Order: sequence, then structure tokens, then C-alpha cells
Amino acid sequence: FSTGDIITVNKVAAVEQIRVTGYGVTTDTLLVARAWAGTATNYVTSAIVIGLGTALPEGSDPEAARTVDRVEFTNVTQIFGPTKVDMSRTEQQVAKYGVGSEWAHQLQGRIKENAIHREGTFLYGARVNSTSGKIRTTGGLRFYITTNVDSTATTLVITGTNSITTRQQTGYNAGGFADIVMGNPTVMADLNAAADTLVVRQTIDDPMRGRTRISWADTEFGSVLLCRNRWCAPSDAFGISTENVTRRVLQPLIFERLGKTGDSDQGQILCEEGLEVKGEQHLFRFNNLGYTGSN
Repeated sequence: FSTGDIITVNKVAAVEQIRVTGYGVTTDTLLVARAWAGTATNYVTSAIVIGLGTALPEGSDPEAARTVDRVEFTNVTQIFGPTKVDMSRTEQQVAKYGVGSEWAHQLQGRIKENAIHREGTFLYGARVNSTSGKIRTTGGLRFYITTNVDSTATTLVITGTNSITTRQQTGYNAGGFADIVMGNPTVMADLNAAADTLVVRQTIDDPMRGRTRISWADTEFGSVLLCRNRWCAPSDAFGISTENVTRRVLQPLIFERLGKTGDSDQGQILCEEGLEVKGEQHLFRFNNLGYTGSN
């Protein structure tokens, strides 16, 4: 607040506007002129205060500038690899059923493992920048989402006290919106209740028979895409936004041949990436879904 601001308090009757005249001598207190408009009235604790702009004398200078200190979060990129691929000439020549090239088959296997490691890191990695040996690990969603966390809910549901809607509202009140809920398929089962017509709407537009999984959930805070991810732990679900979470690639995945030694071919794959997370208070996380072990 600045001197000259006009505020009102949400109340059904006896609407009053109050003008800020300065700051009090104790922390987080304002000096005000009551009944700037309307009649002074009493308000309950936690009543909603609404700002109505500033009213300064005509021709006056602006009040002192207001700034908010920003909390700066940083992350680092992580080198995934180098991972070596090494095969003898004989091993490459021996025919195997269903495989045209054993070298290509083994190489694709290592590339897939690399992708799995990256996805796991973007979920559960912790930011470490070790000056000893220049070892870096990138922080993931669990590392950064610390404000809007639900440790009580044991099932993932749309509405209720410990629900997606509750977590959405907390992020919404902080000025953002999470439009994707990502979790292991095991935590999505309760969301498929077709009988819950208050939150689930199904449109049959094809002749396919049988059960259809829910893909979207509509709440008062927007439509949410339900994304199933096998690498999420069964206890977790993440509410994220494509505007807040970005994969940052410093070095795309590459394959390089290594120097030939003996009767074998050698190569390596590697990449260097990190995760950028902004506005973590707009996002959310569940960390106790279906969890039966000790915390």
C-alpha cells in the first residue's frame, strides 16, 4: 500500500471506503482515514480487503516507488553420459532373430535408457553444483515445487478438501494456473468414475465399446489435462503449467565414434540438459497418494 490508496472491505451491508494516510509505527500496520466514503463499520478478522487505486491531490507528485524483492531460483544443466557402446566385429556379424543390425539395436537401447534417466531427473532430481570435479545435477519438479504441496490426500480426486481443485485454487490465488496434472496411472483410477457427473462429462462420438479413461477435468479454475507418466512414483502427482516448466537443452543428444582399438567398434552418446521452473507457487504437488510405507 501507498499513501493515498483507497481500500474497501468486502461486506454485504454498510459499504465503507477507507483512505491510507501513512504507515504505522509497528510492522504491517497502516494509518487510515475511516469513512472516506460511506459509514465506518466493524469487520471480522480475515475479511477480504480490496484495493481501489490511489487518490492523491490534483497536481501532486507521485508517492515513493514500491518494489518487491524477487527470490531468484537457479538451476544447472546435467551431463547425461557419456555412455559407451562397444561391440566386437564377431558380435555384430552374428545374425539374431528380428534384428537387422545388432549395433543399431544396442545403440537404440542406450539412447532409450538415456531418455528414461532424463525424465526421472526432471521429476526427482536435486540441484547440485559441485566445484570438486565439476559435477552438476539438475533440479526436478519435486525439488522446486515446495509451496503448494498436499501431504494428506491418499487418493487423487477432482473436488473436496484435499483435491485437485483445492490445489488449483491455491495456485490461482497466487496468480497462476496449473493446466496439467501428471502422475502414475495407479493414482488416476478414481478419476475415471463416469457416474460422477458433477465433474466428469463423457461424449460418445465413436462406436467403440467399453470404458474410456478420463483425459480432461473441468473445474472452476480451468480445464486440466490428465497426463499419465510411468516414471512418476505411485505416491506422487504434479500439477504443472507449460508456461512455468521448460526443458532447457545445452547439448542435444549426440553419438560419436571413438577411436578403434582392436577388433571392435566403439562409440559414445551424451547430452546436457536442465529444467527451468518459474513461479513454483503457481504449481502443486501431491506426495502421499496411495502410500503405505513409512515417511
